[in-house]
Amino acid sequence: MRDAIAEGFAHAITQHGYTVYACAILRNHAHLVVRTHRHRSEEIWDHFARDAAQSLRVFAEVPVNHPIWSHRPYKVFLKTNDEVRGRIKYVNDNPIKEKLKPQSWDFVVPFKN
Repeated sequence: MRDAIAEGFAHAITQHGYTVYACAILRNHAHLVVRTHRHRSEEIWDHFARDAAQSLRVFAEVPVNHPIWSHRPYKVFLKTNDEVRGRIKYVNDNPIKEKLKPQSWDFVVPFKN
């Protein structure tokens, strides 16, 4: 199911031109570090949630009326390069903290600053 969610995330990234520096898809939530974009954070969250839900519905045959994501996006605005690097490390360490394998997604790009 993580692959289906990642496929949805990749679609949102391609469709809207987002840049993602880190992503962890966990048992009951996901973390993303997304570069500032012309879209507001709520709109970005909506795109990721909608596309991942759509992909997951196809993969797992989840009914259309069954909720996949709660509408509780948690956002943190990062103001310095050190804050971005710290959050990337936090997101990358999350799977290991939850006793999952480290994750690597094709849509994640290195942060260069």
